Amino acid sequence: MAVCFLWLLSAVGVHAQVAVSDFEAGNVSTRQFDVVWRVSDPGFTPGIHVYSDAAGTTPITADLKIEFFPVKAGNPEVTGNGDMAERQAAQSAIASQSLVWVRVSGLEPDTTYYVAPDSLDNGSSNLSGDPGLLEVTTPASVGFVSELRQVQVAFSSYNPAEVDGVLVRLQAADGGSPLFAALGDGAPDDAAYFNLAHLLDAAGMTNRDPAAPLDLNLSLLGADAPGGAQGLTVAFDGTYTVAAAQMVAFEGTVGNVASFVFDPIDDQREHVPFVVSITAVDENGARVTDFTGTVELTGTATFEQGGGETEAFSNGELLVHTVELSGEGEQTLTASNSGGAVTGTSDPFQLLPADTYADWQQDAFGSQSGDPNVSGMGQDPDGDGLSNLLEFAYGLDPLASDMGGRGLSGEADQLADEVVFSYHRRKDRLGITYTVQQATNPRGPWTTVTPEESTQTVTDVDENRERVDVHVAAPSSGQRLFMRLRVATE
Repeated sequence: MAVCFLWLLSAVGVHAQVAVSDFEAGNVSTRQFDVVWRVSDPGFTPGIHVYSDAAGTTPITADLKIEFFPVKAGNPEVTGNGDMAERQAAQSAIASQSLVWVRVSGLEPDTTYYVAPDSLDNGSSNLSGDPGLLEVTTPASVGFVSELRQVQVAFSSYNPAEVDGVLVRLQAADGGSPLFAALGDGAPDDAAYFNLAHLLDAAGMTNRDPAAPLDLNLSLLGADAPGGAQGLTVAFDGTYTVAAAQMVAFEGTVGNVASFVFDPIDDQREHVPFVVSITAVDENGARVTDFTGTVELTGTATFEQGGGETEAFSNGELLVHTVELSGEGEQTLTASNSGGAVTGTSDPFQLLPADTYADWQQDAFGSQSGDPNVSGMGQDPDGDGLSNLLEFAYGLDPLASDMGGRGLSGEADQLADEVVFSYHRRKDRLGITYTVQQATNPRGPWTTVTPEESTQTVTDVDENRERVDVHVAAPSSGQRLFMRLRVATE
């Protein structure tokens, strides 16, 4: 007797002819398989026929269990009536993506079945683009899997409306039937869950038991699904594993993005942070406002910060991304989506050597730079009590009195039970060392504050300087703490 769980998408009635495309089987096991296809009208009522022969003359649908939109339990944190409501909402969302998802079960192992889509509105004659009979063979057996590994694909960087109802497709790079999963089905709302023990070998005769890293491909199904695809590698190594999950952020979306365009980059100096802006554009050069993914930032120079994966774009733009580079000469930066299908390279720019004391001396003193009585490290031509070396270290003007520009300060935070010592420094610190020291007596002995004894926070002051806050534990009751900054040339 047939057991059918039909979730009706609309009342049965007369519909215009419905186009069918991308008819594919997946989630194949010894006793069941799923079939997914796209339709031109998400409001029609789908049906399915299963045959035992390639000619399609021996129907066996009535002997099988047919389930439409087979989401299981939605978010595992939701139970009871809320779970049923979430399941129905998920089914509606999948249908709204112009997708049909059907599970056929009650099958025999190592058996070939032939499947055709149908319409319960006006019969199969109401379908166009008929894909014919889809051949699906169940595996002969399910083998022991020594490494039970799962993949959870997260879409946290996407607006939920962008991926609502989308099906995620996972397939081994060497072929074989794919796995399908719906967002939120047995996983958080913004993720899709896959058990790799269900992935068949390329021949489709049993499940895989890899002993080496396995390359997989991810893509999305749905009329409004973000475009793009993404590869990933799961680190199988032959070690017995009861359960291990790998989290993957899907970033393959490029939609109709044809390139990434950099705003012009002026000449920069080594070791000095600067900001780049990138825009996702289509083939006509127009900004793609719905691109909200990330890019991988690489370049011909060495990144000291800002290389690798960027922040997410907003409205097709990444307006403020800070990078810091080393390596003199002509350089370029390149932005690529995670799959590498779309790239963009900046116009060349010059990366100049870091500003040494000699460079600064020439810029700051001009014609007097050769006079050691004016430009020497120990001199103080502006009379503000700061030697030229300290003016250089703090990023100040040696010919304009500015005691406050050092940014030196200290305060005790009684609630946090700590002391915060602050100072300003140049962003390009080539040839200069800054050492914070502490003592219980102003006459010493002074000891260097080590990373184990402190934490640091760094914030921008301006384009050339930054503020450093050094946090250390407050002294015990009745004790005193003195702190100082030593600046020296390397």
